[in-house]
Amino acid sequence: MEQQLFQTPELRQEFRRNMRGIAAHIGVFAYTAAEAAYKYGEPWYQELMQYLGENRKLLKEEISKIEGLSLYGPEATYLAWIDCSKTGLDDPSDFFINAGVGVHRGEWFGDSQFVRLNFGCPRSRLEEALSRIKKAFSQRN
Repeated sequence: MEQQLFQTPELRQEFRRNMRGIAAHIGVFAYTAAEAAYKYGEPWYQELMQYLGENRKLLKEEISKIEGLSLYGPEATYLAWIDCSKTGLDDPSDFFINAGVGVHRGEWFGDSQFVRLNFGCPRSRLEEALSRIKKAFSQRN
């Protein structure tokens, strides 16, 4: 469920007209869930932010141990931007993918020497990804 805020009634009408047939209407349960999230979700949100912060810290620590890799710390997301430009890899995205680690290709965002990694996941999954990355780099020529 999402929300839109409009500065004028005309913008709201334009948005509604353009959205016809694109988005499904949500049911009463979605409204109830959204209301509960706004009323009671703060403790969950704080725990989530702490968890993601710990994942980010772990990722930064482990990536810094791999020669040629560096991490640009995200400021507002759980998507890490990893600089692979000093590794000598022709295609860092393929290297990570062949190591069994799903990444977004850097060229989608303007630089093929970067990969984007989602650390908004269970810590065990992040640890497994880091283990695979370290193993792949240790087995390079």
